[in-house]
Formats: sequence, C-alpha cells, structure tokens
Amino acid sequence: MKLIRGDAAFVVAGRAYTGFPIVLDDADRIVEPAHWFLLHECIERGRVASKHTWARLGQTLYDYFGYLGANGLAWDSMPPPGKIGPLASYRDWAKGTCGLKASTINVRLRTLSRFYRWAVKQGLIQALPFEFEHVIVPARRGFLAHVSSGEGRTISPDVMLRENKEPIKVLTKEQIRVLLSSVDNPTHRLMLRLGLQTGLRSDELRSFPEAYVINPDSRRDVSNKVNVRCSPSDMRLKGDKGRVIHVPRLLMADLWDYSIRVRPRLQKRGAQSSPALLLTKTGAAFSASAIASMFTSIGERIGFHVTPHMLRHSFATHTLFAMRERGSKVDPLLYVRDQLGHASVTSTEVYLHLLDEIQDDLLTSYQEEIDALFDPEGDHGGA
Repeated sequence: MKLIRGDAAFVVAGRAYTGFPIVLDDADRIVEPAHWFLLHECIERGRVASKHTWARLGQTLYDYFGYLGANGLAWDSMPPPGKIGPLASYRDWAKGTCGLKASTINVRLRTLSRFYRWAVKQGLIQALPFEFEHVIVPARRGFLAHVSSGEGRTISPDVMLRENKEPIKVLTKEQIRVLLSSVDNPTHRLMLRLGLQTGLRSDELRSFPEAYVINPDSRRDVSNKVNVRCSPSDMRLKGDKGRVIHVPRLLMADLWDYSIRVRPRLQKRGAQSSPALLLTKTGAAFSASAIASMFTSIGERIGFHVTPHMLRHSFATHTLFAMRERGSKVDPLLYVRDQLGHASVTSTEVYLHLLDEIQDDLLTSYQEEIDALFDPEGDHGGA
C-alpha cells in the first residue's frame, strides 16, 4: 500500500487541496472507504484545517488498511462469537508487535472508531465491530476545581486500552542552566531559549519567521517584552490558529543580532532562501528530523533527555508558578493558555498539579533567571 499527498491537481468542488492524504492499495487504486472518510473528516466537516492533522489521519488509515491487507482481514467483517474483530486485532498488533504506547494506540483507535461510526451512518456496514462502555472521568484539579462536580462517567469504545499517564517532564532551574551554558552553537542556543521563554511547539520553533524579528532598541514602544503576532500564513501553527506571543526584550535583541550577524552567513550556504529565522549549518530551515537529531545530540552531551515539548512544559509550569506567587491581576491559567495556543483551558490545566509538588526555588523569577545567563549586568530593558 501507499500513502501519497495530493498536489495542485487534486481538486474537490473546484478547489485544490494540496497535501490531502490519499491511501492507495497494492494496485495503486484508491482505497475508497478510507478516501471517503478522509474527505468527510478533512474537508466536509470544516473543523480540521491543519495539514498536520490531515497527515495524522491519513497515516492512521494507511496503517490500519495496510495491516488488514497484510493479514487477509476485511475492514467491514463482523467477528463471529468467540473471535475478535479487525479493530481489536489491529490494536493488539500495534501493542504487542510494534510496541507502541497505549496513548499512541488510543489516538489511532479514536480515529478508527469515528471511521466506523461514519461507515454505519453511510450504510457501508450494518453494525460496529466494537461495543461502548462507561468509563470514569477524573475530577478537575487546580484553579477550576470549584466548577467540577467530582468524578463523572462517559462512554468509550471497548477496544480502547487503559492508559497510565506519564508525568509531565519539566526542567529544573539547574537543568536549564546546564542546558543553556553547554550549547555554543548560536542557532541551537536561540532555539532553546525560544522554546523555554515562549512555549513554542517544535514546528513553530523551526518555522518562526525572520520577518517577526525587530530591533527592540529602535522601538520606543517596547519595554520588557515584544508582542509578536504569529500567523498561519507565515509559520506552522497547530490548527492554523494564530496567536500573540510575548518575547522578552533581551531575547528579541539576541534574535535581532543573530538575524544580521549569523543568519546571512548560513543562508549563503543554502540552495534556496528560507523565510525561517533559524537555519541549519547548510543554510536550510530545520526539518523535523534535523531538530530531533539536534535535541538527541544535546541530550547525549549534557547527560539528560531534552525535547522541544519539555521546553514548552517548562515554560508553562514556570510561568504559572511565577504569576501565582506574584499575585498577578491576570488569570495565570488563561494567560498561559493563550501563550501556548491551547484551544481549551482544559489542556492547560494539566500543569496545575505540578505547582505544589516542586521546590519553590526551582521556579522563581523564571524569565529573569534565563535572561541573566546572557545579560549578567541585569539590563533587561526597563520595567
């Protein structure tokens, strides 16, 4: 089987959808049930605008139908009594043979359960190859606990695996100091600082545009931070949803210095120009594999694991703590939600349980302590 992406010639209702996932069988024919469902999910519904989500949905359908084809299973077959269905069989293969995490498998199973529910509505099958069961939903914790009525129940496909939630990994103050002081490459160091001080995702870090960088010393309206409006027309943003982030003044000054002193030399090495600010040693924008390799190399050198999402987790947790300690007039949870670009404050709440479990001295004056590593005299541009 193959998974390909639509180009400008892939047109639906008079509009081209480049990047649309297309699942082909071994004879290069479109796998129609998967294709129809992807058209529904990615285009007809109107809620899935991100091409990253398109890619994830396409990969899930490709993996599933590929597994079924390799094992002579039919997607629309109903298991006889005493036998498991195609979806449960795929789940056990993903867990036992592939060794995937339960959380990863469940993300795929949710997509596939939607596929089957859609197929029933379309009359492609008469019944679902799974049942629904009631599961307990944990109570809210933290700032919004007062609006929760305690544990509740919801229904879920019975093929889902039980997940053991992994603890969020947040860098301590000492780990941040070691991390930033151990990296000499100016591009890598600025990428780390952007993640730690703005909470940008991996895709956002590597596509952050040069056009967003200004010289804060030339702007009289800039005090301790620069408001940067991130647009999906300029960079990769989850769900193509724009947002405003706050870049500390000193970090912006260092980004500006990089853009005029370092980046031009790197860009001359590239085969073509890139709008991204941070470039590899070959003058290209960072690919997903390049940024993964960079973090792996850094982790091996400093002796502990670091990922872009750990930088994001650290930003969120440290910022929540600092705002709470200072008695901020702005709701800390809503502020961090907006900075991270979460669609719902529920996603941001996951950081709340960390606040009472960490040592106070790990988190105080977060932004200032990072700035101090690069500005020992403490000149942070005013109040």
